Amino acid sequence: MNAELYVWYEALPEQEGQVLSGFAALLRIVQSSPDIGATLNASSSVDESPVALARLLKRADRVMRKDQLRDTWMEIWCVPASLAPDVMVRLLEDACVQTGCSGLALGGRHVEHFVPQAAPTEWPRAV
Repeated sequence: MNAELYVWYEALPEQEGQVLSGFAALLRIVQSSPDIGATLNASSSVDESPVALARLLKRADRVMRKDQLRDTWMEIWCVPASLAPDVMVRLLEDACVQTGCSGLALGGRHVEHFVPQAAPTEWPRAV
């Protein structure tokens, strides 16, 4: 099980195309990083299902902040087990500067680090 980074930020609705293309550029840069590329190209064990490196979500409703309508975006990054989360954070920060993604995030990009916990093998039944 791998740690995950959740990165959320707000952007103007009219910048949706830039957010989408920026995320695609971030993904390309991260995938081409020697630290990540070797991990992604390594064959996984039979028991291990492949995990997507990243996903991009957009909040279903817009928020009004500082008299502006804004979209809230969430990037979910799977941190390879062979990589320390702080290295992944630095890689993302550098890639954001390189691609200009940092400038789209009104109020900045907020990074949250989560680690996996034991999950129940079966959902509890209603009583």
